[in-house]
Amino acid sequence: GRLMSMVAHQWRQPLSLINSITSNIYHTTNNKDVLQIEDITHELSKSISNIHKFYANEHNIKGKDIKNIIQECIDILLPIALTKLRPKIIINETNKIVLEGHSSGLQQVIVTLISNSLEIFKQRSILNPTITISIYKKDNFNYIEIGDNGKGIDSININKIFETGFSTSDSSKHERGFGLSIAKDIIENNLKGKLNVQNTSNGVNFTIKYK
Repeated sequence: GRLMSMVAHQWRQPLSLINSITSNIYHTTNNKDVLQIEDITHELSKSISNIHKFYANEHNIKGKDIKNIIQECIDILLPIALTKLRPKIIINETNKIVLEGHSSGLQQVIVTLISNSLEIFKQRSILNPTITISIYKKDNFNYIEIGDNGKGIDSININKIFETGFSTSDSSKHERGFGLSIAKDIIENNLKGKLNVQNTSNGVNFTIKYK
């Protein structure tokens, strides 16, 4: 928490300086394009505040709503993605699930999964990019599903994406894989659960299942 406060403070100063310089350029040139810089710096400031809150709450998070945990992750990621992608994120909460214990591990997994989807949207220029998150209970298990419409994963790679260091993000073929081995490790060790993946008709679906 204290470290994040210091980082947030260090970032805010140059951001306000950029805003000030941008404002001067606009008043001198009347070029409206420079106002986009102000929009971006404003979104970055919001991101910094959200990241700070995200870590500040870490000491007091026993019994936290899964939907709120996911919303915090979205609040961190979305300002960065909104400027270009404008993705739609839908949360369907069939059953309210409360996470007992610290939520930072699960948040790291959710941030990883959403970030991978956002990267795929960008690399593949997906029209109407959408992420659908479902929260439900079934047969005494808790489920969190995160799906997208990013055209799925090659069948050759789908079994390898949880391997350490696997990512096929080369210039000719864009896949996912960034951080997924760590995500699987967190779900298996911290939550004693499972993280699975499968292709859907127009994208991919990750399922977190735990008791």
